[in-house]
Amino acid sequence: MNVWLLWSALAMAAEVEGTDAALLDALAEGVDRAQQSLVLNGHRPGNVVVAASTERRWSVVAALGSLFRVGEDVRRPGLVEVIVGDNARNSSRFLGRGDSPRVRPSFVVEDVDTALARDLWLTTDDSFKEAVQRYEQKTAALAALAAPWPEDTVPVPAVQGSVASPAWNLDKSAWADAVVQASAVFGKTPSLRSGWVELASEEGRSVRVDARGTQIAQPESFVALYAWCDAVRPDGVRVFEEHHTLGATPQDLPTPASLQTTFEAMAARVDARTRAPIVDAYAGPVVFEGRAVLQLFVGLLEPQLDGTPPLPQPGMTWEQKVRGGPRLGRRLLPSGWTVADDPNDWPAGLPGAYRWDRDGAPAQAVQLVDDGRVVDLLRTTSPRPAVVGERPPSNGHARGPLQGMWNARFARWTALPARGLSPRAFAAAVERERRAAEVGEVLVVRGLQDARPGAIERVADAVWRSPDGTERPVVSLQFVDADRRILRDLVAASVERQTLGYLAGSIPGSSLGTSDGLPSVATLPASVVVADLELVFPGPDREPDAYPIPSL
Repeated sequence: MNVWLLWSALAMAAEVEGTDAALLDALAEGVDRAQQSLVLNGHRPGNVVVAASTERRWSVVAALGSLFRVGEDVRRPGLVEVIVGDNARNSSRFLGRGDSPRVRPSFVVEDVDTALARDLWLTTDDSFKEAVQRYEQKTAALAALAAPWPEDTVPVPAVQGSVASPAWNLDKSAWADAVVQASAVFGKTPSLRSGWVELASEEGRSVRVDARGTQIAQPESFVALYAWCDAVRPDGVRVFEEHHTLGATPQDLPTPASLQTTFEAMAARVDARTRAPIVDAYAGPVVFEGRAVLQLFVGLLEPQLDGTPPLPQPGMTWEQKVRGGPRLGRRLLPSGWTVADDPNDWPAGLPGAYRWDRDGAPAQAVQLVDDGRVVDLLRTTSPRPAVVGERPPSNGHARGPLQGMWNARFARWTALPARGLSPRAFAAAVERERRAAEVGEVLVVRGLQDARPGAIERVADAVWRSPDGTERPVVSLQFVDADRRILRDLVAASVERQTLGYLAGSIPGSSLGTSDGLPSVATLPASVVVADLELVFPGPDREPDAYPIPSL
């Protein structure tokens, strides 16, 4: 694309908010055409869903004081699904066929009726043909099971509405210079192997139309700043640290001067770990602080509150599929702890706010954990019978990339104890656990390396803390058998709270994102302590460098 075409596309995309009506009308016409015209083997569409997101992404990456990459893109990814069948049994959810009835086109960014009409007809036709085959196979497979499978969908009432986009004022030239200067900080520490900074601006607006009358439009924007630096010790152990900052708009980012101060401290901590002694094993209390508290709860808590039902599969009953998954009444946390999610209470300055989820269901508050036990799950329009009961079929938590998986996900959530401890009382609780474990120092974790769903694995940023408060760096440690059960061993939490914005992984249970993902917000204690955990030294990451990088 030449410069003129790029800026032309940018100008057209910038007008999308003002043309919601034109785009929605074009998509509605395509939905109605498919609903009325498609027929195959006696089947007609039960519903037609079309969604699109107009996205303008700008990013800049710098490494060690040099500009590495600048990118700019305007696109309109879409999703089209024609659903065959009724609410009780339809083609939307099934593992029997390799293909999916969802078609993922890239629509033109300009609202040209003829282009949109053509794309919609071709994609709805493809989706419909695939849906008919899936519906017939699914019906036959579920009929062969000894027990009935729950209904597929409990629809929510159709809604129509639009939410205005926030003001977006991104000085690209100034931020490109700021990113380069910030990354130069890492080049001043000779022991570092690499150090880079990325700024990503994602300004988007999504729409959804279906044959049941829903027509909605709302913003989906964020700006993310991510930094990384690492070093490889002579013994082959890699030590690193990363930094995340998230804002609803560019105006919510920290100042360039404060970033340089942050990265100077970050580089110093990594440098200190290159000379720290290795500890082979540790068993005792572990304090989690800052972002590590978020990583602990996201990794171990969210999978136990995801109410997305499993996909039907030939030869497997509902009872077989749900065995071992989330369930009501399970104790996840100590007595007094609560977990709630309220997308209608989004903090200013942090991204991810929405009025309707991917299913078109209104965002609703939900109490998930009460007195440490699960009392409800995050839900979508695909019901989980043991959970729904007298409750609404969805609590508006179907979230995910437009062209990816839509699961019940955290949005704006809190996980808090009934009573937090003052700094002095918290320190006293940690000291009691240290004495009970008969260890000289306590492990304090401030950052984790994201790992597999349902577990925490490796410490990325941590220190050993002595009873007198002095600290020394930790090289590397690996948790042993740390799964959801350790949450029940939380013995203390600070009264100080933190509210953090983060990019959840696009797939449930995947690693937190750096410059892409699902914007979410959590309010948590600033510090928590787990009574007893085991960790071991995982060994070197690779062979030691044969030749160190010379001073230049």
